[in-house]
Amino acid sequence: MKNKMKKQKTNTKKRAIIIISILAGLFLFGLFLPDTEQTETNIEGEEIIEEFQRNDIQACYAAQEFVKDYLTNPRSADFENCYDVNIIYLEDSYFVHSFVESKNSYGVYGKTVYSVELKDNMDDSWTLKDIEIF
Repeated sequence: MKNKMKKQKTNTKKRAIIIISILAGLFLFGLFLPDTEQTETNIEGEEIIEEFQRNDIQACYAAQEFVKDYLTNPRSADFENCYDVNIIYLEDSYFVHSFVESKNSYGVYGKTVYSVELKDNMDDSWTLKDIEIF
């Protein structure tokens, strides 16, 4: 009876060690896999932003300019980084949804959420189609 219990404990320990070893091996294997994200670089080694990303970023900056017109204190505006903003392109319109922190009329910082729909005029200008400030 004692030997049988010892064997069960030993088998359980062996299984646990094997499982932990496999998990650790998979983790280490994942560390050494090459990054699968493909990016192009120019001569200076800087990443080239694809055209659609460039337009998204420009749409974000244009939206920020439109939002500033609705703020009490636009100089205090601290917008979310455009690379982190939710931007959707659909049927020739860009939809930008983000937030800005700025001073209100009492001089206190607050967060304002906004959604902007705009159109690229293809001449470095943008047309505001709709704006919602929450």
